[in-house]
This record gives sequence, C-alpha cells and structure tokens, in this order.
Amino acid sequence: MKVDEEKIEALGKYLSVAYKAFFSLLDERLDAYEIGAEELHLLIPIYKEGRLPQKTVCEIFHQDKATIARRLEQLEQKGFIRREEDPKDRRRKLIYLTQKSESKRPEFRKILKAIERNLRAELSQEEVETFLLIMKKICRILRTGEEEC
Repeated sequence: MKVDEEKIEALGKYLSVAYKAFFSLLDERLDAYEIGAEELHLLIPIYKEGRLPQKTVCEIFHQDKATIARRLEQLEQKGFIRREEDPKDRRRKLIYLTQKSESKRPEFRKILKAIERNLRAELSQEEVETFLLIMKKICRILRTGEEEC
C-alpha cells in the first residue's frame, strides 16, 4: 500500500511536534529538580534495573557511546548517578543510582503519571491501545526490524 508524500510529511511532523511538546512539558515540571526531561529519560531504565552497563544504555536508546557518555556525565555531575568499573570487566562501566536519584524517584514518577493521566483523559482506552501498537510498529520500521524501542 502506497502512502502519498503529504501523508508521509504529516507523519514526521506530528511525531516531531508530539515529541517536542512532551519533553517541553516535562522540562517545565522538572525545572525545580535540577534535571531535564532527556536526563530523566536516561534514568528510567536504571530505575527499573538498579544498575546497568553504560553499553546497555546506548543500546536501549539507540545512541552512540559519545552522546550517552556526555549525558551520563551531566547526571553524574548533578549527583544523580555514579559510574564505576565493572569488577568482572574493567573496560565496562556500570551505572548506579545515587541516594539523590532514589529520593527523587517518587516525585519523578508522580510527574510522569500526571502527564500520562492528562493525556489519557482525552483518549479512549481503544485509542491508547491503537496508538501504542502503531508507535511500536513505527519504531520497528525505523529501527529496521528490531522488536522494541
């Protein structure tokens, strides 16, 4: 099935607008916490796992080592993470949460849940499920067949 050029441009436009609007709103809500939306985004998988190798963070976000290293350095300077050599492989860096990031976790979760709740208030459950299916499919297509974003 072919999609005309205008619809392809519109798809990219709305993905970009939604991304920017979401991160802008999140940045506003995080302003008092000395952390930005992009930085919080990096913390989420570390919150889930407790610690992660730096290489895994690169793979999760599909970004190069240098970009992730810069962002992690900012988080480290702000006291949200610490990086240590992996005792099993000194070439690897493990990323750990600090007390500061652990203490802010409930507040960060509350902010993210509030934004999601506001979005869901305007959408039916079916629309949310369809949106998630489509976004996962777009991620797979853009990531050349990878299963998850």
